[in-house]
Amino acid sequence: KSHAFYPILMGNPPLKNALQYIPKEASDFAVMNGINLGEAYKLVIKTITEDIPNGKEILGQIEEMKAQGIDLENDVFGWLQGGFITVSQPGPTPYSAGNFAFILPVSNETKGQEVLAKVIAMVEPMTQGDQAMIKLSDAEVAGKPFKSVGAPMLMAMSPISSLTFGITDNMFMIVSSTEFAEKILDTGAGKSENVSKNERFVKEGLPPTGDVLSISFTDQTGFGEQMGTLMGMAGLGAMSMKDNPVAEGALTMVSKLGRVVKKMDFFQSSASVSYREGNTLRSKTVNNYRPSPTPKKPASENKPE
Repeated sequence: KSHAFYPILMGNPPLKNALQYIPKEASDFAVMNGINLGEAYKLVIKTITEDIPNGKEILGQIEEMKAQGIDLENDVFGWLQGGFITVSQPGPTPYSAGNFAFILPVSNETKGQEVLAKVIAMVEPMTQGDQAMIKLSDAEVAGKPFKSVGAPMLMAMSPISSLTFGITDNMFMIVSSTEFAEKILDTGAGKSENVSKNERFVKEGLPPTGDVLSISFTDQTGFGEQMGTLMGMAGLGAMSMKDNPVAEGALTMVSKLGRVVKKMDFFQSSASVSYREGNTLRSKTVNNYRPSPTPKKPASENKPE
């Protein structure tokens, strides 16, 4: 406990209900209590003050930033807890867009709202006019004001046309839609079942039996197809490397290997959980694989004698 990093790494309390906000239908999620950002900032300032030769100059620059309205301690580290939540939910069909969310727990919602409003006021002028690359519009989640940001030029190429962000229920949320944000909040409030009732997670994952530091579950059934497709796109890069034979050859090889990677269809899922047991940190990880297909018997063995 006397170590300088102890209050940073162990300063946040364990998660008592880690699955609270994870909808039952989620296919992938990760929840982590994270590091204590306030303690991390204190250590950085202490190190600058005591161990860096030109520390006074750096501290002076930090004070100048405060005078200009940028207070790192309060505007960045003062309202975020340091943990995070990510969650993904597949769409209704394999070819439809799914939902996702990235969430940062907030320790001071009022301060977070103030900082977010300040940032929005700074960038909003750049989102106005016909030539703006991104557009901001008003949204609402659980009665709280949110913002939706969209990129008109990307709407035709991406199944996700906008992102919605805002702060509510002591969480800074970046989500694919207001509907999914409401779904997460309903799950947290107990109005909808969470992933602990998901049969697949119960069977393949590592359901918590007490307080945890982190927990995750990842659907890997499409791993080979996704990686193979991504590698196959390297062929497009090779076409623009005609003047660089080495790069062209490497990208072409990666593209061809993509066909092999697509055959890696034996992954099922992976899960992990970490927790504290006295002065010991323990982690468990499990990888699940699809059962091997039953080999077909040679035609000669199927013939009657």
